[in-house]
Amino acid sequence: MGSLNPESSKAFSLCGYLWRIIRDMPKQSWAKTLEFARASKKLGQDDPRRIVHSLKVGLALTLVSFVYYLQPLYHSLGNSNAIWAVITVVVIMEFSVGATLGKGLNRIMATLLGAYLGFAVQWIANTSGDKWQAAKYEYGLTIFILTLSLVSVSGYREDKMLKMACDRVLTIILGSFIAMTVCIFIFPVWIGEDLHYLVASNIDKLGHFLQEFGERYFSSETEDGKPGNIDRSLKEKYESVLTSKTREETMANLARWEPSHGQFRFLHPWKQYLKIGNLTRQCANKIEALDFYLTSETHQTGYEVRMKIKESCQYISSECGKALKELSSEVKRMSSVSTSKDHIERAKEGVEMLNSVIESNPWEGFDVMDIVPAAAVASLLTNLVSAIETISQAVQQLVSMAHFRTTCPENSLFTMATSPASSANRIDVFWHEGMLKHDPGNGVFDSGMDPGFLDVLEKHPENSDRIRNMVSILQRGPISPYISWHLGSPALIPHLLSFHTHEYINALVQADKEGGRMLCGGTFLNPGSWDAALLAAGTTMSAMKHILDGHGKVSYALVRPPGHHAQPTQADGYCFLNNAGLAVQLALDSGCSKVAVIDIDVHYGNGTAQGFYHSNKVLTISLHMNHGSWGPSHPQNGSVDELGEGEGYGYNLNIPLPNGTGDKGYACAFNELVVPSIQKFEPDVIVLVIGQDSSAFDPNGRQCLTMEGYREIGQRVHRLSTRHCNGRLLIVQEGGYHVTYSAYCLHATLEGVLNLPSPLLEDPIAYYPEDETFSSHVIEAIKNYQKDKVPFWKAA
Repeated sequence: MGSLNPESSKAFSLCGYLWRIIRDMPKQSWAKTLEFARASKKLGQDDPRRIVHSLKVGLALTLVSFVYYLQPLYHSLGNSNAIWAVITVVVIMEFSVGATLGKGLNRIMATLLGAYLGFAVQWIANTSGDKWQAAKYEYGLTIFILTLSLVSVSGYREDKMLKMACDRVLTIILGSFIAMTVCIFIFPVWIGEDLHYLVASNIDKLGHFLQEFGERYFSSETEDGKPGNIDRSLKEKYESVLTSKTREETMANLARWEPSHGQFRFLHPWKQYLKIGNLTRQCANKIEALDFYLTSETHQTGYEVRMKIKESCQYISSECGKALKELSSEVKRMSSVSTSKDHIERAKEGVEMLNSVIESNPWEGFDVMDIVPAAAVASLLTNLVSAIETISQAVQQLVSMAHFRTTCPENSLFTMATSPASSANRIDVFWHEGMLKHDPGNGVFDSGMDPGFLDVLEKHPENSDRIRNMVSILQRGPISPYISWHLGSPALIPHLLSFHTHEYINALVQADKEGGRMLCGGTFLNPGSWDAALLAAGTTMSAMKHILDGHGKVSYALVRPPGHHAQPTQADGYCFLNNAGLAVQLALDSGCSKVAVIDIDVHYGNGTAQGFYHSNKVLTISLHMNHGSWGPSHPQNGSVDELGEGEGYGYNLNIPLPNGTGDKGYACAFNELVVPSIQKFEPDVIVLVIGQDSSAFDPNGRQCLTMEGYREIGQRVHRLSTRHCNGRLLIVQEGGYHVTYSAYCLHATLEGVLNLPSPLLEDPIAYYPEDETFSSHVIEAIKNYQKDKVPFWKAA
């Protein structure tokens, strides 16, 4: 078989190549079709409006093409000018209404101006003779307006030139009108709404990052104790905020052209969105610095160093995140709610707590280089609160300028007929979970003793479970819409010395350093107890300061360990520091001339009474079970003859009630003894010391109060505070050892303090029979004794 010559071989190869192209063409075409379909599907999934926009462009072009098919219109505009309508649609038809309107109106105005200038120049040139005759090359500088160039260099006579200018203007107006009509009335895309949601989304992204940051930075998930990493998706979100300036400015410029639609008015305050956007980026810069300390290999600090500021920093980070998310929600929903302000105030309280912790020098003994990164994080979080407050102020300005509607905060668990609108029907609850760390142990009741023959030992009565239920019932119970939460902070040693002696505080500090010990019967200072006691004292003082500073009328210090048995020189009855006594002294030091204390714990508030036993500035009233003294730690009897000494004589009123006094007996005691005493004393502020151990089912009391009795006490104290001290009332938690019923009784007490028209919770134990006959005789006897012995009673 002969071989092919070179020319034949080349031709054969070319034919083979062409055959392969033809053979593969259907396959490649199908692949391209599939690729296009996938791209179209992705585009539709990412933003379905893009697909709709392409259909709108097709519709607009179809409509404008009728210029060619309608003979009268075609002949009137001329065959050379009709194309301008089509070109106009192609040029100005944009994705959003604002962009289309901006281009369309600008094109119409530019065409009108260009036609006018072009006609004017041509007329001047024609009427000036050859000297001013326009030549085509003389108008190179005028091409910035196409119409001006076309009209002025067309060479037409004036009458034809005028017609050409009019035709061009009409075709462009026609094309612009069709494009703008389709864009506005058929599935419009409002660029202003996109800007609105972009700004809200950017704020929300920062909020998500901050809520995650607190948990990650103070975790110890890695073996070397370094903080955990934040998901890359969260980092990308805050990084996208940093690069959003150009996009926001472009959107704001286009949004100005949009007509009124929905809640967006014409001349909506779009510039305010740019201000909020700039403030959000400033906040993002601070967050980027925080992320640096989370991810940097060279600027890490040890786990123990971070733990010293963990609780306050986590709280600040969490509240800042919540505040940003609430602000985002306000912008997104175009409604104003007050919850973001609450979160910012709590973040500020966290800053105060952080400052208190730093002032106490928690890093003593640590290397300075280990401390610096943690201190930098604390400083950045502090600055972040100010930045978020500035964003909040800008959002509130937007609320006012854009006339956002005002709504009440939603509660996902309960629907209330009314929502709290002011401090008059709100209770500011001060709490810190660090107080749960106090563990008094297990044993036979409160003894801490294990006799060796019991299979099951019970928790100490003053265990954390009872407080956990109190917290949860206020967070998730029907009363939750009326509660505003605030973070407590630890007291410093100098604060404690306003009530307690140096020697006693030093003894407590030493006991803590030694690992703890039993201070007296049932009172155990264990590891973690001293920190919890400092938090309880500081949190109660913070609640009082909140009232004194005018931030609220009613504050509730939800604290443990309790305090009203702690005397200036010794511990007693589960109490280490006298929380209420410290708050009373703070009020006196802040300018209050008189403070009244009403203690309804089942046990005598001997520590508070002892602290002010010689003072006529503090009226202490204690309604308690007639239990007498229980040993060296509690030498007081709580009897009616313990009236105070010196200037304080007659300002310590004890109301020892018989066992089983019940709701009616307590109501009688209030009406006959408490109310008249408060009326005569006229305090500047009232401190209600509450213990649910007076309830019918408490293991540590026998007074048989029910939820209804506690509710009535709350109502009476509310009326007293409203009438005599402008509503200023501090409530301090003490005893209450039935793990569930104590929480119910607390709920009922606060319902009464709020003076709600009807109960929010039913008593799960229902009716408890009582006989007030004996207690009423006792109360009458106490009344007669006080009238005879108490100076301000006799003066009446």
